[in-house]
Formats: sequence, structure tokens, C-alpha cells
Amino acid sequence: MAILVLILLSFWINRLLAPRPVASLPDTRAQTAPMRVGSIYRIFGIEPAQGTGVANIALTGVFAAPGGTGFATFRVPKGQVAVLTGDEVVEGVTLAHVGKDHVMLNTAAGERRVPLTKEKATLPVAGGVD
Repeated sequence: MAILVLILLSFWINRLLAPRPVASLPDTRAQTAPMRVGSIYRIFGIEPAQGTGVANIALTGVFAAPGGTGFATFRVPKGQVAVLTGDEVVEGVTLAHVGKDHVMLNTAAGERRVPLTKEKATLPVAGGVD
């Protein structure tokens, strides 16, 4: 009889003092918005370029992923810009494809291939040596 009382007592203590079930978590496969680089511009202090021609665009770096996706960096009259595939480099010019040494840009006149520039970038030296 004592064993039965101990079993019942432990059962009810466990039921009363055990933590309650936690609410279920939301589905982790939720749809996410496409990534845009507009907020990345602010991190690096780069302003998106506005209204320049394709002739004023120089490709300075590519980060190619399989299938022609990725992002590229360009030098435009207003400075450096970083653009994801499908986004605008400048007004009216969209990055269509990223290759390992070139990109394809969509313009009103059609597609244009822009090769990667071979010139070395010059970096400012912080706290120069006297």
C-alpha cells in the first residue's frame, strides 16, 4: 500500500510542478523578401548612382555564383556601387548576369558585355608615416 501511495504522490507532484508546454514555433520555411543592397550602401558610405550612361560604368569586381548570379562592384561618376543580379547599376541599366571576368548589363538599347578592369585600385593610407 505504501508503494502505491508513493507512486500516486510522485505522479501528482510531477503533474503539478512540471513545466507547462511551450507554444509552438512558427513555420521556419516562411517566404523572405528578395535581398536589396540599398541598406548595404549606407554601411560602406556609398551612394547609389543616378542617371549616367553605360559608357561611364567600369566593372571593378565580381562575386560570381553558379548560374550567373552574384553581385558586382562598379565605378560610376558618383563613386563605387555594389549591385546584386537583377538590380539597377544606374538608372535604366540593370545587372543581368555575373561571370568570372565580366558582367552582362541590360539597357534600353539591349544587352552589353562589360569586362573586368585590370587596373590596380589605389587605397588611401590612414595615418601616414612622416
